[in-house]
Amino acid sequence: MESLTYKIFFNRASALLSVLILTQCQNLQEATGLKKTAPDAWSVQLLKGLEIPPGFQDMPSDHPVPEKISTSSKDRAKEEKKFSSDKAEQSLMEHVQPFLKK
Repeated sequence: MESLTYKIFFNRASALLSVLILTQCQNLQEATGLKKTAPDAWSVQLLKGLEIPPGFQDMPSDHPVPEKISTSSKDRAKEEKKFSSDKAEQSLMEHVQPFLKK
């Protein structure tokens, strides 16, 4: 008779323990973020866009802005072509010089 009582107690205790473990696993998944929950449609809040604060344009600049010098497009193209070819030649010579000295 006693063994039957222990079996019933053990069965009920194991069932209760199983239920507790399963519910705690659910809470653990929610706490760690493994279980995704959809947001409530009424709890979603839209954020305001960014605004420039008043008086922002009046603030002093730490870096002076250089004045732009206007040149004709032909002169600018000649300077860019000359500069790019000189720079390419100089870069090539820097990389080749160590091999020429050997």
